[in-house]
Amino acid sequence: MTTQVQKLWEESSKNLLSLSLIPYALLGAALAIWGIEPGRRPSPADLGLLLLILTLLVWKTRERKVQASWLLGLGTLGGVLVAFLSFGTIHSFIYLSYPVLVMFLVLKPTWGFLLAGTFTAIAGFLSWKNLLGEQNGILISSLTTMWASAYIVFLAQRSARAKLLWAWENYEKMRQELEVSRDQQVKLKQALEDLALVTEEKARLSEMLLAARKSLEEARKAKEEFVAHVSHELRTPLNMIIGFSDMILESPEVYATPLPSDLLADIAAIRRNSEHLASLVNDILALAEAETGYMELSKEWISIKELIQEATEAVSALFEKKNLLLEVKVPPDVPPVLCDRTRIRQVILNLLSNAGRFTEKGKIQVQAKKQDHLLIVSVTDTGPGIAPEKLERLFQPFQQGDSSVRERYGGSGLGLAISKRLIEMHGGHIWVESQPGVGTSVIFALPLDPHLSSNGPKRWLTPSYEYSSRTRPSEAPQITPSPSVIILEQEEVISHFVRRHLPEVEPLHATNLQEAQTLLEEKGATALVLNEIPSRAILELSELQPSIDIPILVCWASKHRASLPQGIADYLVKPVTRGTLWTSIQHVAPSAKSILLADDDPEARQLFRRMLASLNQDYTFLQASDGESTLKLLRERKPDLLLLDLIMPNVDGFAVLEAKEADPEIRNIPTIIISATDLHQAPLIGKTVLITRTGDLSIGDLMHTLKGIIQSLPPRFAVSKPVEKPAG
Repeated sequence: MTTQVQKLWEESSKNLLSLSLIPYALLGAALAIWGIEPGRRPSPADLGLLLLILTLLVWKTRERKVQASWLLGLGTLGGVLVAFLSFGTIHSFIYLSYPVLVMFLVLKPTWGFLLAGTFTAIAGFLSWKNLLGEQNGILISSLTTMWASAYIVFLAQRSARAKLLWAWENYEKMRQELEVSRDQQVKLKQALEDLALVTEEKARLSEMLLAARKSLEEARKAKEEFVAHVSHELRTPLNMIIGFSDMILESPEVYATPLPSDLLADIAAIRRNSEHLASLVNDILALAEAETGYMELSKEWISIKELIQEATEAVSALFEKKNLLLEVKVPPDVPPVLCDRTRIRQVILNLLSNAGRFTEKGKIQVQAKKQDHLLIVSVTDTGPGIAPEKLERLFQPFQQGDSSVRERYGGSGLGLAISKRLIEMHGGHIWVESQPGVGTSVIFALPLDPHLSSNGPKRWLTPSYEYSSRTRPSEAPQITPSPSVIILEQEEVISHFVRRHLPEVEPLHATNLQEAQTLLEEKGATALVLNEIPSRAILELSELQPSIDIPILVCWASKHRASLPQGIADYLVKPVTRGTLWTSIQHVAPSAKSILLADDDPEARQLFRRMLASLNQDYTFLQASDGESTLKLLRERKPDLLLLDLIMPNVDGFAVLEAKEADPEIRNIPTIIISATDLHQAPLIGKTVLITRTGDLSIGDLMHTLKGIIQSLPPRFAVSKPVEKPAG
């Protein structure tokens, strides 16, 4: 027992000794008052006086607990013997238990057992001398009661000491924790003061950062607009150069005068360099779009073996020409990977093309394997290798090993830079291992996610759930559930955008109105988004009968050709060759006789007219330079096929498509889009958004909608108007 606990125990036992004298004082006073027997000595009153004197003596010596306790015990024994010898009351021996119990409570248990032993020895001596007569049984009963009481008190005292020790230890622990808490409070107060200063400084910096952010946002938008503008402005003239060159080389008979062979050779060089320039433009635009975040990924579960096979087939001609061996090693247990098919195939194709260009003899090996939670793909060649100090430059735009590499092997130095950005957009990384004179290995790793589940979150209660009222405030943190939006579309285009740009919103994908109706009834939603041309969506929404009134947004967003709205049969990206155009027409409208060319560029119309004329199909050609004339010719002449450019003055291609879908007489005319905007690099988003509800819209609803539109779509200033080009 600790010192503090021992002191506490002794302090309480000191009070117990004083309190234990109360029965003695009361009994002595009672005998002294009512125990007087005239003519008899000693009388009970004399015994009462003795008890009072004993009480006084013990109280006087209470500071010395050992002496006072023994005095109480021996005095009690003397009183019992006096009572027995004077009055013959053998039952008075039962009172010997009292001082023994007091001794246990005031002193250590050893003193209690010692006093009990003393009483037992004296009682045994009296019994041995036969001073008790025939009353030994009562004496034995009294002694048994004394020892039993002493043992019970011993057990209780032992338990009390243990509990006191436990209580004291917990008290000390709590006191220490309280001191720590006080120290923490002081530190917390200091931290709050520091935090207030930091917050004040942060507010000042936020104002400065806000101005910088606005400037940065304006620069970012300008860069994105520049990318889109350059995409159109560069691809359009390249389309002219490549198209006319292709026409002259492939169908020179369309020209009246035979062309000399030297001129055809020069035109072939023009086409070859134009195609190289177009490839370079595509690479620059792809890199710019990836850096600005404008490029989107359409991920799906793909077999890496399938992607490698597609890439190797594309470069097989290069390898056969150089007599290079192509070796592919893909174990059958390699799992599928969640990635964008087009982007990863582009990466593999870039690596294979580089390996083929830099390798003069030997082989190129493509390997894929699973390592931990990663898919590792490597392309190894037996080329000249790269010096270690030049490896860091490889992934920088327009950088190659040295200046002689470009002169000897060609290339723009953009392939690895684009590949690095595409791999990083997938959450992976790419690196190069090379040894001069031996060869080079370009390796990239993509993360595998076997735990991905297509099952959406479920919101329901179990049938056995029983409600019980809460009797106290909830201490759980307040969590606001994510709003859910049902997105009705054939492929996950808008759903992908929602997951990427609105992580706080949960998209629920549906492919038809019945699925959307089921999702709305089972899970509920805050809005319904329909990916369709608005004019056609109004007819579809008439079949929707939602159980709750939610806002409905209708817009057209397309990313793949397979997901183009009805009425658009194919999508061609400039530059378009004669063979590509012919293949598309044969696929879309093989029996077409009349074709409407809708493009604001007269040179583009001239090029496509030349291409179609060279096919010897006796087509009837119609031409339109803007959207209004396009719609007029569609309604008046009803051609068999429409070749439509999206960027036109006044009424653009989007408006033409919307009006065409709304008119049942021209809705079924197949349409081929010819545009400089690549759907694989930027999603096709219409400029019309329809907002509706199944119920009536109140003035309050209109005001909230107007407020949201003002905040979401701020005005654009200095928007350039389309320039009318002179005819001819």
